[in-house]
Amino acid sequence: MKTEKNSVSKIHPAAAFYSDIPKDDFLYAVLIRSPIASGSIREIKHEALPEGYALFTAKDIPGEKTIRTFDTEFPVLAWNTISYKGEPIGILTGSDFYRLHKIAAELNIVSTQTLNKTGEKKAAVSENILAERRYEYGNFNTVWKNAKIKADKTYELNLRFPSNSETDGVFCSIQGKTLHIHTASRWATHLYQNICAVLNKDKNSIQLHKTLFSTAKTNAPWHNTVLSTQCALAALLTQKPVLLSLTRQEQLLYIEHPLPVKIRHKTAINADGIITGAAVSVSVDAGAFNPFISPLLDRLAITSLNVYKPENFIVEAKAYRSDNPPGAASMQWADYHGFYAMESQIQDLARVSELNSADIRLKNIFPAKKTEKNFPFRIDTEPVRNVMENVLQKSDFYRKFASYKLNGFKAENSFSTVPLRGIGFSCGYEGSGFLGAKINSLRQSLEISMGKDANAVIYANPSSETVSNIWKNIAAEALEIPVKSVLIDNGISQAEDSELPETLMNNISVMTRLLKKCCTALQKLRFRQPLPLRVKRSLTPGKKNSWSQEDFKGTPFYTTSWAAAAAEVEVNPKTYTYTVRNIWIGIDGGKILYDSKAECAVHQSIRRLFSCSEEFQSNPMPSVFIDFIPSTDEPKQIGELVFNVLPAAIGNAVCQALQKKIETFPVTPQAIYSCIKETEKENVDAHTAEHKS
Repeated sequence: MKTEKNSVSKIHPAAAFYSDIPKDDFLYAVLIRSPIASGSIREIKHEALPEGYALFTAKDIPGEKTIRTFDTEFPVLAWNTISYKGEPIGILTGSDFYRLHKIAAELNIVSTQTLNKTGEKKAAVSENILAERRYEYGNFNTVWKNAKIKADKTYELNLRFPSNSETDGVFCSIQGKTLHIHTASRWATHLYQNICAVLNKDKNSIQLHKTLFSTAKTNAPWHNTVLSTQCALAALLTQKPVLLSLTRQEQLLYIEHPLPVKIRHKTAINADGIITGAAVSVSVDAGAFNPFISPLLDRLAITSLNVYKPENFIVEAKAYRSDNPPGAASMQWADYHGFYAMESQIQDLARVSELNSADIRLKNIFPAKKTEKNFPFRIDTEPVRNVMENVLQKSDFYRKFASYKLNGFKAENSFSTVPLRGIGFSCGYEGSGFLGAKINSLRQSLEISMGKDANAVIYANPSSETVSNIWKNIAAEALEIPVKSVLIDNGISQAEDSELPETLMNNISVMTRLLKKCCTALQKLRFRQPLPLRVKRSLTPGKKNSWSQEDFKGTPFYTTSWAAAAAEVEVNPKTYTYTVRNIWIGIDGGKILYDSKAECAVHQSIRRLFSCSEEFQSNPMPSVFIDFIPSTDEPKQIGELVFNVLPAAIGNAVCQALQKKIETFPVTPQAIYSCIKETEKENVDAHTAEHKS
């Protein structure tokens, strides 16, 4: 995708939310959605639309009928082929918001439905597989057949964070010959290219006004492009300003809809705790389509083994097309699921082998040299040793693990009101700059300039005020100028020229390294050439070539930060609930420039994790102990580490208290109830067998 270079002024920086822009004399718009999951739309009827109200469908589109996102195409407004229930098939405009919704409910949609079971994963045939990845080494099947200690479990992580922020939306107006688009776009290039193609308009006749956005957690900026195109179409056809804003229900169903994932682990270990064989089967419901599913699935295939290096293994990951809406997911979404499943499996191996889970982890993170040599991924795991030892010591893990194991739930405790306790452990990493993604083969760059007044300007879009302050301090120190002389441009010009969404460009680790390279180059030039000067640096090809996508081998991430977590819980066997008492987290995120802000970010992530479950919300927040391991490495991303390690640590603690395996998170009262009843049944069966003998 190439863009014109003369369009720097086409994007205006964020100054307000899109819903604050409309004043007077504008139209509201609502999307008309398909009532069927598959089939076609024949007609949309209404007895008589009031004056000033209009309905537009695919036949009203003047240009291309589809949105292009890399190799994926999907309709602006579907008609002949419906892919999922709720897919937009029309857009209704009018001046009265409430009357507009009433008219939308009165529409008679005539359709022809395909006879198939909606909402379920379709047959696993080749045409219904959107993406797949498989890699293996050794002979797992033989090892599994002969193994004496093994576990076969299927895990599901169901994190859905509540959102009270402004829903996605767009405000479009036409002034003269120029179409003005006000929206929280995170992918300007994609928006321009598709709107130009759909509306048959020249790029110079479109101006994007970026509005404030509430969150950038998802890699679904293409959703915003679709909404912007639909709203722009309505504005063009009505020749009036149009506001299109999703309802909260639409936001949850079609934008923040998580991708369901199931991960099956079949793992064998020997008496010493060494993993001799592992088979991982990953199944993802990718929805009707998903432009980012291939890199997401590849990342999930890598993180599904965490940092463990089995002697024999098979990893097979598949993403299936279904009749569900296309979900949104961040690149780190894959890490959440992969780490949770693997760390939960380690806990179950410790249960069936009567070994300590921490010892199993250490033995398999640092295996024999032969296994290390044959493993396809090169990730320096040495930093995780210090992180693990820190958490194991601070939490007194070994003593508590042994003590709580002896006092785990037994059937005779059923009538006791004394809470059960358990402690769980987990470790993982956050990989920044995934080199295995096709989209990351495109160049990421950063620029810095210095004017005659010796003020420096960094052309980038920092993800937070903290990152902005870090970059200013780095530049000030490198260029030997005051911090107040360093300014940050919001990255508008390169955002339009970038092939990547800003959600992928704003990689703290990568951009910080590029910033240092720019500063070094600028510092050398400023004493040799007259000001003003401007320097640009990009990812070096050598670093990209450390990974082979064809062989699926090498170093998959540009940088990695590390974390370990321990969680201590109390389980009430009478109410089937649990409380998290204490949390210990150790992090190696490189050089931490602002300890207090980094610690605040970790606390914020913990609170966000606890917001995804009613069980957490009804209890007080636990005591949290955070340690940052001293490091001289450059600053790395740590924002997702909590979600990578804490769910498994909490789940493992509950499992230890109950001496049973729970395969889903968040842990629900129903899951605890099932474990307790299973133990009681086992006790009855044992007494019955003893009585018969």
